[in-house]
Amino acid sequence: MGWCLVAEWWKDFFDADYIRVWGSFTNAERTAGEADGLWQLLELHEGSRLLDAPCGFGRLSRPLAERGAIVVGVDQSDTLLQQAEKERGNLSTERLCYRQYDLRQPLPENGFDAAINVFSSLGYGTG
Repeated sequence: MGWCLVAEWWKDFFDADYIRVWGSFTNAERTAGEADGLWQLLELHEGSRLLDAPCGFGRLSRPLAERGAIVVGVDQSDTLLQQAEKERGNLSTERLCYRQYDLRQPLPENGFDAAINVFSSLGYGTG
C-alpha cells in the first residue's frame, strides 16, 4: 500500500505550493523569451494548432495563444488548470482551451501542427 502512495506522488505534487515556488523562478521576461524561442523553433504562425501537454498553470500556453496559435493545454492537475484559467486574460476558448486529462490515455483531439512538453512529465504514473 505504501508503495502505491509513493508511486503516485505526482497526483498531489502539482498544487498551490508548486505554483508559488515554480512561479518565483519564471518571470515575465523568461517566459516571453521561451515563448519566442518556441514560436521560432516550431515555425508557428497565426492559426497553428498547438498542444501544450502538460500545460501546468498555462505559463507558455497563454503567450503562444496571444501570438496567434490555437492552443489546447492539457494537464492532470485541477489546481494548475484553475490558475491557468484565472490568468487566461481575454483569450477566447477557441484560441486557448484548457482541459484536465490523463495523458496516459490517447487524446480525442488530433491534427496538431506541434506539441510541446516543456520541462518534463515523462514517466509519471504507470500504465
